[in-house]
Amino acid sequence: MSAPWWGREAVPGKAGRMVPADSSAGPAGIQPELAPASRADVIAEVRARIPRYTLEWTSQRVDDAGQAFVRLFGEQMEPVLERVNRLPEKALVEVLSAAGVSPLPPTPASLLLRFEIALEAPASTLIPRGFQVSARPAGGGDLVTFETERSIFAAPARIVEMHRQQGNFFLGIDPAGEASILPFGDRPRPGNALLLGLSGAATPGPSLTVGIGVAAPASAPPPVPAGGVFPLPLAAPSFLRWEILDGTVFKPVEVALDQTGGLIRSGVVELRLPARWRPSRPFGLDGTAELRWLRLRLLSGRFDRPPALSFVALNLAAATAVRTFRGEILAPVAGSAGRQMRLGRTPILPGSLILEVAEGGFDELVADPQDNPELNPEAEAASPPPAGVSRWQSVDDLALFGPDDPVYVLDPLTGIVTFGDGVHGAALPPGVRHVRALRYRVGGGALGAVAAGAANNPQGSAAFLTKVENPLPASGGTDLEARPRTLRRGPEEIRARDRAVTEADYPLLALRTRGARVAR
Repeated sequence: MSAPWWGREAVPGKAGRMVPADSSAGPAGIQPELAPASRADVIAEVRARIPRYTLEWTSQRVDDAGQAFVRLFGEQMEPVLERVNRLPEKALVEVLSAAGVSPLPPTPASLLLRFEIALEAPASTLIPRGFQVSARPAGGGDLVTFETERSIFAAPARIVEMHRQQGNFFLGIDPAGEASILPFGDRPRPGNALLLGLSGAATPGPSLTVGIGVAAPASAPPPVPAGGVFPLPLAAPSFLRWEILDGTVFKPVEVALDQTGGLIRSGVVELRLPARWRPSRPFGLDGTAELRWLRLRLLSGRFDRPPALSFVALNLAAATAVRTFRGEILAPVAGSAGRQMRLGRTPILPGSLILEVAEGGFDELVADPQDNPELNPEAEAASPPPAGVSRWQSVDDLALFGPDDPVYVLDPLTGIVTFGDGVHGAALPPGVRHVRALRYRVGGGALGAVAAGAANNPQGSAAFLTKVENPLPASGGTDLEARPRTLRRGPEEIRARDRAVTEADYPLLALRTRGARVAR
């Protein structure tokens, strides 16, 4: 007696095959085939059983009614067996989920925005943190919204003159030229400087932002604003000083922010200016108009290679392809016995959710983010909640906490917030409309990697703002990790267990690092 079809794995030569799980999963993306899923295999299997189980059925004609039923059965069984063959993949998904392995979330793109203020403006214009500018993706689709990460004061000024100073000699540089700018010459020495002449009737202040693009050397990864990865943090090999010319004397100014690390990468420099900055003319620089002069001087140290700048511009701010939402009341999830709540928008950026629970309920929502532009995320998270409101903390695993710990677990892809059960993590107190998101950010995806000049549509208004654009293409921006890649990475994650022992463990740690942009 022959073995039945479900026991053929015990018959020599009848063991199940290993077939590709997905063409994009790579060499490791294979899974067992529990049953041949094609209609031809099903029909052949049924016809092979006819002589054993139905001896009286002898007709093999094509127009035989029984043969028609066999073909119909093969047609109907093909999709059923295809789903049966996906059981190993489903089992692997459940095992990885139980082990804490999930798809890598999408990451947002970032870029630099340049704001242009009319020269007739009486003072610098405040561009608040969270100012939104939209862009249309190169491949089409919905508009992508970018939010500025820091408040800036955009000056009603233009860089109309640029000079390189070496001792008592000045070399003019075209600010609009396409050639790279060598701020300290091809052989930088202490005392060499770059001078920027600013036009405009109003005095900039209280701060001024200068965007600087550093041309990357050959074979080096490009910086983030140029569409590449962020280089390793290196110590600045030189000491630089920013100065303004007030009358006949250059005075140093305070550097509030320097993303360039001393001209080793592209970024924004924010300078705090004094209340008075008079137009004048540098000594030894003849034939120039009286402008407001800004100087970057090399005081000491050296560069491994002379820095080359691709651009120098005013009023630049870093922006990210995200949207911030505030004051949202969470909706309960049906069938969760009050342990789960849901946010209305996804995917959520990890670490951006500030969750509050009220004893009774929230009667009103918080103000719009534009009403308090100076409030930064760190100060917002550190500010005490109102009376009767407690602020809960996000954790990765509720099992590590006790019954009095106000913690929760957030699934950034679905927006579901899971609270404790009173044993592992504090249980959510009863109430209606008593859980709200003080703030959270939503965004991510490859659509945010827009081209240079695409982010030019401001979603808000600012006094005397005439133009917004991104001088460089956006960098970063990845979609949700595809399931085949997650299934391939999952067993490696379980094997590594957050340890870097072998060479293969290091790429896994890089992939899980929040904010890291990794590509192959």
